[in-house]
Amino acid sequence: MSDTVWGIIFTAYILAALPIMGMGNGAAQRPQGLPGSSNVASYDAREKRFQKIMVLWIAGLVALLAAWAYL
Repeated sequence: MSDTVWGIIFTAYILAALPIMGMGNGAAQRPQGLPGSSNVASYDAREKRFQKIMVLWIAGLVALLAAWAYL
């Protein structure tokens, strides 16, 4: 594939990370409350989901870079 095609693929993949980054809790502090409360539980669930998706995104980026280096 040409460099232009790879550039478009990489740019699209990087731009796909923007909504993923928006899913994270950012710098928000963990809400106060009992460990089983709904606010704390929803925060923890959102944080776990964000971490899983980010790991998958990073693994995809590494795979894309490996494919680019190989081809």
